[in-house]
Amino acid sequence: MSNLIKSLLFCAFMLFGLQLSAQTVEFGLRGTAAFTQVEFNPRIRQDSRQHYYGGAGLRFLNSKNAGVQIELNYGTRGYRNTIDSLNFEGRMYDVIELPLLTHLRFGQGKFSTYLHVGSMIDYVLRARRETFANDELTVVDYELQANRDNRWNYGLIGGFGISYEIGPGRLQAEGRYNYYFGSIEKSILVTRFSQPRSSQLSLSYFVDVTGKKLLPSFRKKKVEPLEFPIEELED
Repeated sequence: MSNLIKSLLFCAFMLFGLQLSAQTVEFGLRGTAAFTQVEFNPRIRQDSRQHYYGGAGLRFLNSKNAGVQIELNYGTRGYRNTIDSLNFEGRMYDVIELPLLTHLRFGQGKFSTYLHVGSMIDYVLRARRETFANDELTVVDYELQANRDNRWNYGLIGGFGISYEIGPGRLQAEGRYNYYFGSIEKSILVTRFSQPRSSQLSLSYFVDVTGKKLLPSFRKKKVEPLEFPIEELED
């Protein structure tokens, strides 16, 4: 948990620096449908799982069409091992995700397209095991163990979206793919490697908040000298 706190503090300091240098700052809320799997070696039979993410993002633009976007998302990813047509087992992981993206916008006016390329880290908060057998679904907590399970993961992100100006902001639809490098389990055996995969479709709405204080200022207040009427000084 201490590593998670350090990551959040690092992002806060980075936000402060980006806010000072950006010409335009945009804030948005995101809702995402994610289709996830875990690539095992050796492979297992599995179906793609549909999960949901919710989060917020800040976009710092140094020009009209280029900048950096940072997000904080909360959601679920996992996998489902299909034993046969009537039985399956799998796991679900509740995660916090921190993407850092290069934002490139194409087009002017109300309609535009954009490209996202960047990296991300995520942290597993809790996990659950689910099984379906004899027409009964069972979901129980899965205890994460430090010597067996990886809470941290990292990877690359690529996305493409369309944007349309509505009201004070922009409504956006984006398709995104997350490629993870880490395994969900710790093991020295290559045959036990297990990498998550995530394809995402999201809707978001961003508004221009340039000039508004997103983080508290730590500058010292200027102390004004005391002024006395001339009459009081002469007395």
